[in-house]
This record gives sequence, structure tokens and C-alpha cells, in this order.
Amino acid sequence: MNRAALCIGVAKTGGLPILKAARKGAEEMHAWALANGIDSHLITDENGPVTVQQLRTKIKELVDPMNLDQLIIYFSGHGLNIRRDEVWLLSGAPDEDEAVNLAGAEKRARAGTVPHAVFLSDACRTAPPDTQNQSIE
Repeated sequence: MNRAALCIGVAKTGGLPILKAARKGAEEMHAWALANGIDSHLITDENGPVTVQQLRTKIKELVDPMNLDQLIIYFSGHGLNIRRDEVWLLSGAPDEDEAVNLAGAEKRARAGTVPHAVFLSDACRTAPPDTQNQSIE
């Protein structure tokens, strides 16, 4: 089985508290994947913001050869429950629409070329605290 993993850790998002374990969680998942022979890639905000475009580029790079049987996407960071959808907040949220709507990602995965997509989330699923956060896409 040809597998790849993308491990994402976002400690700092907007005005929310810094998450001390977000990067560490992504690093540990990345280490686990590598130890299990999975082609794993790590993206964290340690050296700069994590963006939607950065994630799209990496996922496209992983799936374009059309040889994956499984893609694992792990996220550790802040999350919200917006209209009953889980949303992962990236570095630019909420000022910019820098977030991942997990329901939308699942729909894209079902229509994609990888037979098995696995989403793992270490993020809160709380209601948005204000109107600005309620409109994150």
C-alpha cells in the first residue's frame, strides 16, 4: 500500500491563545508516520504562517502522481464548529479566510484519486466566539 501523510501544526491563530502542544502533536504524528514507512510531510507555523495555498500545493504534489492508496491528513491547532461543520483555523484566521472546512475537504477527497483519505484532528470544535469567527469559510 502506497501511503503519504501531511501533518499540520498551527500554534498561533488570530487573537486566540497560543497552543503549546500544537506543533509538538504534528511533529509526533510525522515521526510516527515516518517510523511506519509512510512518506510524511510536516507543515507547522514555527518559521512562518500556515496558509491554505501552502496546504493545497503540498496535497496536489502528493496526489498528482496518482499512485497513492491512502492519504493521511493530521491537524493540530484551533478549531471551530460553524454551522455544524468542523473548521480548522490556520495562521491567518479569522482576519483572512485561512481555514479548512473539514466537510468540504471530505467531499473533495471522495471525488479525488486517492481511494482512502484519513482525517485526524486534534482541535476544539467549539462555537465561534464572535460574528467575525462565524463567517470563516
